[in-house]
This record gives sequence, C-alpha cells and structure tokens, in this order.
Amino acid sequence: MPMSQRSFVELSRTDTDTPLRMAIYDRPGRGVPILCLPGLTRNHRDFDGILALFPSRPVIRVDLCGRGDSDWDPDPSRYTPQTYLADLIRWLESRPEPRFDVIGTSLGGILAMGLAAAVPARLRRLVINDIGPVIEPAGMDAIRSRVGMGGPFTDWNDACAAVRAGKLADHPREDDWMRFTRAVCTERAGQVVFDYDPAIGQQAKGADVPPFWEAWEPTFAFPVLVLRGACSDLFSQATCDRMCTLHPNAEAVLVPDTGHAPTLYEPECQSALTEFLGASR
Repeated sequence: MPMSQRSFVELSRTDTDTPLRMAIYDRPGRGVPILCLPGLTRNHRDFDGILALFPSRPVIRVDLCGRGDSDWDPDPSRYTPQTYLADLIRWLESRPEPRFDVIGTSLGGILAMGLAAAVPARLRRLVINDIGPVIEPAGMDAIRSRVGMGGPFTDWNDACAAVRAGKLADHPREDDWMRFTRAVCTERAGQVVFDYDPAIGQQAKGADVPPFWEAWEPTFAFPVLVLRGACSDLFSQATCDRMCTLHPNAEAVLVPDTGHAPTLYEPECQSALTEFLGASR
C-alpha cells in the first residue's frame, strides 16, 4: 500500500506576520479521491481506517487549523466553520482533481455541506457522520464540558486510561483504546497531550446553535450517506429522519451501541462505506 505524503498549504490570514499552514496527507491511488474532514478536536488520524478500507483509492486527510500538524491560529476567534471552509476552498483551488468523495465527521460533516454549496462541481458523493442541521443542546453541553480540558498525561498508558474513562459511554464496543488514544493525542515537551489547540474551546461556548436547514439543501445535488450513532446526544433520530425525507437521494445507517461519533471502524460503517463509495471507483 502506498504511503501518505504530508504537505502544507499556506492559509489566508492578512493580519499575521507569519503565514499559517494547514497540513494535508495524500495517499495516492486510482479513481475518485476520498477527502476526509475531521471533527472539532480531531485530526487526520481519525481516518487511518479509511486507508485500509480503500487500499487502491486516493485518500486525502486534512488537519484543520489548530489540530494535528497544522499551525495554531494566534487569534482563537477564527476557529469557526466559516474560516475552516474558506481554508478548504483555498486549498481546493490548487488541486488538479476534478471531483472528490467527501467523508465528514461532526464538524467535518458541516464543512462537507458548506463545500456542497460553495464548490458543487468539485464533489461527487458525500458521507455525513453523526451531524445534521439541528445540534442537540445535550450534545453541545457535553462538548463544552470537555473541549480544552484534560491532560497533560505522564505517559501513553495514563492517557489511554483517561481517554477510555471519558469516551467509554460513547464507544462501549471499542476494543482498541490505545489506537483510539494515539489518534486523539500526541507527544509534546515530554508529555502526552490532546492534539489540538485548547483555545478551540472558546468557540464552543455560548448559546445553543440554531437549526440551519438551509445548509442541507445544497447536498440535494449529490448522493449522500448519513451515519448516526444510535446513542448520539448531538444528532437525533428525528433530525436524521427529516434529512432523509427532504433529500431526494440520501440513505441513513444506524450504528448500534454507539454515541457521538462513530469511529468508522464499526462493521456497520465499513459495510455502508464500501457499498456507497465503491471499493475502486
């Protein structure tokens, strides 16, 4: 299997002396590339399983600004979906591929909807993982309670124990907590820490997010697969049902015994992804 190559794209920030960079991980292959967009505090490693699931396809994974190997923004007020969307559009302008299949988890799913509106000619199929136009208050409260909190940890075993304790309720089926931990944490200054800028938490505070059904409408031009964790506190079954009722070509898959958000290692997710995206097309 070819290895992923890391590159950086310079982001558009007019008021910073040092340009910020967004990390991109390209794994070459044949067919339509799969573009992977992570959640609020997550990074490209969340999609390691996609590399194995589609061994012959090009897979492109992104670290949004403030996560993974991308630079942290000195102005945390720019940690917003609008900024991330502008960054992605800027990057897409440099890409030669005509179209992409997009997998977006949580925040990444909102960005996939934004791309459907902004650059529809560049998209072919969309996978929206555990997010919709209605953000449940209970789920937002849970996010606010943990973003920017936790760590640093003395070693990987300490980090693994803390991650398992915090996420077991959402992922009771998880059988490799060290893999999970290494996806969300990194080593920095001799300690294990969560792999994102804690200042991201500032933008998670505030009032509840009002429904944004208008963002769902641009996706009607594409086949869409919606994944929902059956125990998700952020994405309700009612919202999922309405999304599929409104959309002329959407299908939903319920992932049992799973909260926010499915890891995409679940057998139900992997079967749905290979059927929806195709192994090689």
